[in-house]
Amino acid sequence: LFLPPQGWRLPPGFGEASYAGYFARAGLGVGDTVQSAEGVFFLAALPPLAPALCIRANGRFTLARARGGAGFGAGPYGGVVRPELAVLARDWAGHLRLGAPVTGPKASALPMEGRLATYTLLWPRHADVTPLPADLVFASAETEGGARQFAVAGVVVEAEGVRLALREVMG
Repeated sequence: LFLPPQGWRLPPGFGEASYAGYFARAGLGVGDTVQSAEGVFFLAALPPLAPALCIRANGRFTLARARGGAGFGAGPYGGVVRPELAVLARDWAGHLRLGAPVTGPKASALPMEGRLATYTLLWPRHADVTPLPADLVFASAETEGGARQFAVAGVVVEAEGVRLALREVMG
């Protein structure tokens, strides 16, 4: 059972995607994906004696990095071409929304440029995958808004997960 949280604190910057998960947690860990009748969720936190903090996913995303290291211009003509990409995470559940991260008391510390369209991707935290600025994110065709490509502009890693500031790129 997944319910919007009521009466307990939401993590900063995760806002409306946050849900309280009431289910057996044996064998599950932070970052795992759970499928239910309500949708697909990733586990952001498993506090003892409290409901699981779950983030409702609205798509699947692949994270890739240019083999030449982080930075733009890894391709022969100043761009990045797909054969030169190393896939770091494939088809992970995440929550994509248009706009800068939440403002006000739930504000984030992501670096933003207000004049450019920014997307925020809420992503599970895994010890072996750390997104960096200039990485590329590919949204699957099943994601709300369809298949798209993004460049990572900013990263905030927290206990509850990772928030990525993304800029859409043509591909």
